[in-house]
Amino acid sequence: IVLRDYHDGLAKLKELAEGLPTADFSEIAIEHIVVEAAQIAYLPATSQALPDAISAALGNAYFQILSFINENQLTSAGAPLAITKTFSGSKLRFDAAIPVRGVVEGTPRDNTGVKIRQSFAGPVIRVKHVGPYRNLTMTHRKISAYLAALDIQRDGPSWESYLSDPGKVAEIDLLTHVFYPIRVD
Repeated sequence: IVLRDYHDGLAKLKELAEGLPTADFSEIAIEHIVVEAAQIAYLPATSQALPDAISAALGNAYFQILSFINENQLTSAGAPLAITKTFSGSKLRFDAAIPVRGVVEGTPRDNTGVKIRQSFAGPVIRVKHVGPYRNLTMTHRKISAYLAALDIQRDGPSWESYLSDPGKVAEIDLLTHVFYPIRVD
């Protein structure tokens, strides 16, 4: 009986170990914070899931958003964002966004291009990513491993906040914050 229980216990331990995430998240600093909602001007976009294609799609979307901001006498109120909607096969759907101030009753909110809405408000985990944007995939994998290991449930789409200007900052020093909304019970 003891030997059978021992083997059953080992089998369960093996099953548990094989179900654990494979990405090592020990070297990333994960902060649990609460974010406040902000008004954002955003534009839905799609791209192939390749760094150059994503960069081009974001650049085009940010240009349109900044034009909208200028045309409607708004003010940029924070770093550009990319809010992931879906990732399916080789296609990535996301909202390019920029926080804004100065929205008034007459500001267009839901036209065919750039739209206005509130960003997520509530508990999130935030991770600081320093370095090239093409390495963000590994940061997302590590965050997913962290969430799975601690059985933390997501509560909405993740987003990236690009704090550095890639035209002024060396690629190795680019600072990006990655946010994952989480459920807190």
